[in-house]
Amino acid sequence: MASWVLRAAPLMPWSRMPLRLDFPAWTLGHAWSSKHYFSSPILGQETPAMVELKKQPYPSTPLDSSLFEDMSEDYVTHPSSLPMPTYDINPSGVLLRLVREHKYDDANHVHAELTEMGVSIHPSSAYQHAAIHALRREYENAHERLTAFVKWWSLIPAGTHPECISTEMWHALFREDALPDLPILTHFALISASKGYTTAIDPRLISLVIRYAPPLVSRAFLEELQRTSSEYLRTASNIYPSREIAQVRYTKRFRWWFSIAIRAHCMSGRPEEAVRTLQSARSYGISITSFTYEFLLTRLRARLDLPLISVVEALRQSGSDNTLEITQSQPLYSPILGSPTLENPSEITFTDNHSLAVALRLIRNGMSTSRYPLPGTLASFIGAYKEAGRTVALDILYRQSLRSYQTASMWVLAEMLYYFRRGQHNLVHYAFGHHFHFVGVPPRTRRYTIRTTTRISRRDGFHEFAPLLSVYTQKDKMWPSTHHTALVWRVVALSRPDMPAVERLYAELLEQIARARNPEYAPWPSSAFSATSEFSPYPEAIAPPVQFDAGHFDAFVYVFAHRGDVPRAAAVVQEMYSLGFTPGARTLTVLAAAFARDGDTSRLNQLLDRMEAPAPDAADAAQRLTLPAPNIVTYTAVMRAFLNRHNISEAVAVAERLKKAGYVPGSNETTDQALVELSQFFAAATPGQHAAFDFAGWRTLLP
Repeated sequence: MASWVLRAAPLMPWSRMPLRLDFPAWTLGHAWSSKHYFSSPILGQETPAMVELKKQPYPSTPLDSSLFEDMSEDYVTHPSSLPMPTYDINPSGVLLRLVREHKYDDANHVHAELTEMGVSIHPSSAYQHAAIHALRREYENAHERLTAFVKWWSLIPAGTHPECISTEMWHALFREDALPDLPILTHFALISASKGYTTAIDPRLISLVIRYAPPLVSRAFLEELQRTSSEYLRTASNIYPSREIAQVRYTKRFRWWFSIAIRAHCMSGRPEEAVRTLQSARSYGISITSFTYEFLLTRLRARLDLPLISVVEALRQSGSDNTLEITQSQPLYSPILGSPTLENPSEITFTDNHSLAVALRLIRNGMSTSRYPLPGTLASFIGAYKEAGRTVALDILYRQSLRSYQTASMWVLAEMLYYFRRGQHNLVHYAFGHHFHFVGVPPRTRRYTIRTTTRISRRDGFHEFAPLLSVYTQKDKMWPSTHHTALVWRVVALSRPDMPAVERLYAELLEQIARARNPEYAPWPSSAFSATSEFSPYPEAIAPPVQFDAGHFDAFVYVFAHRGDVPRAAAVVQEMYSLGFTPGARTLTVLAAAFARDGDTSRLNQLLDRMEAPAPDAADAAQRLTLPAPNIVTYTAVMRAFLNRHNISEAVAVAERLKKAGYVPGSNETTDQALVELSQFFAAATPGQHAAFDFAGWRTLLP
């Protein structure tokens, strides 16, 4: 195994120098050739050369020194001013040279041989290039990738300037992975902290680990990171730029880490863990920013979680650790988790170039978060603008949207809706994968994105499969909202070929929701942060509980209903309630329309009656479920389903409900069109009874 080191040793060129001994050719007869003089004796026999050497007499006269010249200045040596070549006698120099020459396969062999021989390897900042290569290389499994990365990143020197960590490293960690590799992120942070790079650890790493790791693991990681950094500050002899300045910087960094962790827990739907992290920070003497206190209290007040509010207030006012034990509290009020409507009932249209120009001016003047257009409206504008043969302004709007996290997220949703309306489902996955990690979506979505990326790179059917924007300029991946992931689930569900495949996909959704709500069974050992940790299976990122809402079930209600399995669609709605999700009006509209298409008027009337019922009193609210009130879309969808079945009497009954709900003719074009068709069907089916459908105020709609 030492062949690599011996072949490349500094003195190895001397071993290759040709050595030649030219003896005079002695003529001792034809019986002996020259090779016999130096051949090995047989059975102790002396060779002729040995015999002749024994016959030579020793010299009898002393040496004559007069043969040599007298000592002069010519024989005196003087030190040379020219630099003499130096050789690294440490065999790790060979390893460093291979890494600098980007010969990483050879470097892996040399590293293995040096490790086997027990040779210490000198640290160098050049090894971070080998670590980056380890992140980008393909391995058989994730364990090999983690081992290779830790092997190289552990060889970076300690105590140097934090800018030693290159931008390329951060890009490889946060941007290039389709899934956040939590073990690599945690090992990278802990190794960096142990070598004095605490102030260089990016806050994005903390937020990723907090959001996607189990709470017990993320809390242990944060405490281990703080302990490792403090240990280096206490024991290191050479601290950049000085120990006093580093102490101040470390204190600020600790405060920043814990503050970000608390806010990340809140945004991930884990306020209890946010309070535990606050207690942990105060136990270490770490203060928290005022903004973080207000952020946490705002979330707790929205839940009316009085016990946790008192804990946070006590910690903020007293400045000491409050040891009140935190349990999984049940808030007095939980906001509805339903998904708001992303699209208007009637899609906005742009009829001419003037309307496009006005819309573009309004959008450019409203790029702030509060005035940004709705994603559905923006998707309609994108479609009309593309159909007009224009694209320049779209690139400008996209770049302006990237200035804010909220506006960037809404732009991506609008782009995904644009692809969805055009039936380009592959580009829905492509846009999602470019801006977000594949967490909280079906695992097969990643394969779809790789396939689309390959087709685009090969220019195979480029005009058909090209994305809206050929070049994306986003630097980091964002956190997806529930609308983004729900749309991906809808696209995948619609693409399933048969009902068993839809059932398997629905089971995947339920499994991910269960993992999000109970992530502690994830395979993280107690020594999870050791360089020799073994994971079986390899830990994966777990979506936070707030990643799933009622919108994720809408796709399955729609697919089951439109494929004829209405009872299964109704069962999905019941499972939503059992899991704590409140269906919105959109979900129940799909179910009501499915009952109408199936001719199940009994269940339809029961559903509409429950939806139209007034809100129960506080005493009755805990005993029965409150359904969302029907809207214009609900009545129109049901009425349209009955018209398609030519069930005029039931369609008239729905029109009566619409009238009682206070609908004003002319408010919605789609609804007015359905009413006109209903009147025509009614007049054709019941001649002479036209007046029975002549509702007051609706006379202008009748033929």
